[in-house]
Amino acid sequence: MAAMTSAAKFIDDPALRKALEAKDEGSSDRGSIGTEATRAGILEKLAANTGLISIEKEKGYSELVWKTTKQGQEFCAALPPEITKPDISALWAEKQSQIKAGELTVEEFIKENDEYVQGLIDELDRNGISISSNATPCPVCNNGFLRKRKGQNGFFWGCSCYPECKTTFPDKDGKPDMEAKSRSEGSMSRLEAPCPSCSKEIIIRPKGFFCSGCEFKIWSEVSGKKLTQNQVETLIKKGKTGEIKGFTSNKTGKKFDAAIVLQDKTTGKLGFQFSKK
Repeated sequence: MAAMTSAAKFIDDPALRKALEAKDEGSSDRGSIGTEATRAGILEKLAANTGLISIEKEKGYSELVWKTTKQGQEFCAALPPEITKPDISALWAEKQSQIKAGELTVEEFIKENDEYVQGLIDELDRNGISISSNATPCPVCNNGFLRKRKGQNGFFWGCSCYPECKTTFPDKDGKPDMEAKSRSEGSMSRLEAPCPSCSKEIIIRPKGFFCSGCEFKIWSEVSGKKLTQNQVETLIKKGKTGEIKGFTSNKTGKKFDAAIVLQDKTTGKLGFQFSKK
């Protein structure tokens, strides 16, 4: 918090540093970013982004230590220096002074920012980006990742696929307590048929049927037709269903009848089989 009230000291360019300091003339801050009303909220959001930030106890420190994770370091390295330092705030403070003096219009300022952001996107398209993931995969749906959230009783960890996956774990020293039983794990419905790829249980969700151990999944709706649990059970056990009536073609919008075939037991890719007439 103290660093945010005197962020100008982290700026190398003397002119930019002076511009950010000028913003706080007459106040106790010295080249600050954020405001007294917003800084706590900014830090709270940052703390919740556990993929980029770790906050842990360390020997020799009386307070919790904030550190960037490997993913956070890679993310910062992919950004231009003016964003990872307070330079961008100084540039904007200077632009705001120009707007106040009538030297720049709001529309021109917005256009400049749009062009700046587009330039970053174009560079990303040209060069790409490689950032590793250190997030904890959801052990229940195996599709999302556990994210730190704040509830009425403090912090907890929930699946990023919520509301399709309502898995949660308690927080333990800033990390998900994986030894504790998930609050939703015991109450979820499952198919009788095991996953054809890894043999683990398949979880029933509103939008589909998801393996608890691999990437296999079957969506609940196929070409406008809602599949029943029995149809999916048959599909997994036998590799195909009986003829199902009432599908709608995505291309023509016409109705058709067909059996569904499980084409890929690893991913759950489906196909249609039409009866010979």
